[in-house]
Amino acid sequence: MSHEELLADLQKKGEEQVREIWNKAETEVNELKAEAARRIDKERELLRQRETTACEEERIFVLMRADREANQIISNSEQALAEKLYLLAQKSLQTVRDQEDTSFFTSLSDELPGCVWDKVMVHPDDQKRAETRFKNSKIVNDESIAGGLKAMGNNGKVYINNTLEKRLERAWPTLLPLLIKEIKQMLEADEPVTHLDTTELSN
Repeated sequence: MSHEELLADLQKKGEEQVREIWNKAETEVNELKAEAARRIDKERELLRQRETTACEEERIFVLMRADREANQIISNSEQALAEKLYLLAQKSLQTVRDQEDTSFFTSLSDELPGCVWDKVMVHPDDQKRAETRFKNSKIVNDESIAGGLKAMGNNGKVYINNTLEKRLERAWPTLLPLLIKEIKQMLEADEPVTHLDTTELSN
């Protein structure tokens, strides 16, 4: 199942916000480095009369402290970026479903194990497809489902969530580091975010 549509929609909606987050982090890091340099110059002036070893130790201390602070800024920025990307990806799932044909719902339905399903929950746009496919099941509309379906059987003892939302959730821990790595490379090269590899979502 291809999700190139998800990438296109995500990149269109998210590039400006991604750049804003990352540029803010870079600005803070650069300011931190400049402040560290000022601290070093100040300490050098104060320690000018001291032994060279004492001055060097102070310089190392200031640099290490600045490095820790810079790493924290980067970590916070990556967390903010991760949250923004996930929200954008969730919003893009509806676009993915709208651009797929009937075979999309059929393929997700085929993945359900053999069982008598008492209730099947789908997006309202998929209701007729669900009624055709699950003739002996109660079909429940759920607008929170972007695509795919949830199914309950054996008096509620069996529950399957085969929605796009669940697929995104499962793939995200593997997908996110790849997205951030590629975005950082593109921003450093000042290139548009034209492609993001999300092959994990296809599984």
